[in-house]
Amino acid sequence: MTPSDPPGRGWGRAQLRRRLQKVEQDNERLRQQNEHLQRQVEEFQEELGDKDKAIADRDKRIADLERQLASRKRNSTNSSKPPSSDGLAGAQRSRCSSRKKSGRKPGGQPGHMGHDRQSVENPDRIEEVLAEKCKHCGTPLPQASGERQTVGDVFRRQIVDLPEVIVPVVTEYQYPKLVCPCCWTLRVRTPSPAPFCCCGSFPVTTARQQDNREFLAENAGVDEMDQSFPAAFSVASKVASGSSKVSGASASGTAP
Repeated sequence: MTPSDPPGRGWGRAQLRRRLQKVEQDNERLRQQNEHLQRQVEEFQEELGDKDKAIADRDKRIADLERQLASRKRNSTNSSKPPSSDGLAGAQRSRCSSRKKSGRKPGGQPGHMGHDRQSVENPDRIEEVLAEKCKHCGTPLPQASGERQTVGDVFRRQIVDLPEVIVPVVTEYQYPKLVCPCCWTLRVRTPSPAPFCCCGSFPVTTARQQDNREFLAENAGVDEMDQSFPAAFSVASKVASGSSKVSGASASGTAP
């Protein structure tokens, strides 16, 4: 401190210089810490990126393994693959039911009410079936109605059958020409109640069902109608009955 300096001025400068030096030291220390933290952040980010890549690779590998496992589990029993693709060691179909045995005999159980087809009260034909001899002693049994002796109710068994030849029913539609009392013109009823084709609804439906169900050719359908309805319709009518165009023709048909 010089004599020209006022008292206390040199001490104040030295104190400010020391404070400034301390602030610079603190700034340098903070700068170094900041650089160290930045390096740590960069290292952490790089490590995090490596881990994300490893996780993505692991997920891809897991998906591939799951897909391979699912493809190995698929066989002809649980997918559309043919049985030939199963190989000798392929999964085999179960040969028996997975249900446990109940210990009961198969069929209706004791006390179960059966459900049979109801018998017809008035059958078209009745035939008696008689035993020729006794089951125990072999004695011939009388067959005439006046000589035989029966006891109890008659055991009945009905058989439902269809005739080999279906007799067709021919319906003739007549169209009288009516005279109008007002204008004296002739009128015929339109539309006609009769279909355009000469076949009725039943043979037409039968022919179409056979054609659609069995994928029969046109000639094969005619042969089927020949067996079901012999000498009832012409060949053209039978062909038209099996054709899908009959519905449109019958809808637009009118009386002559």
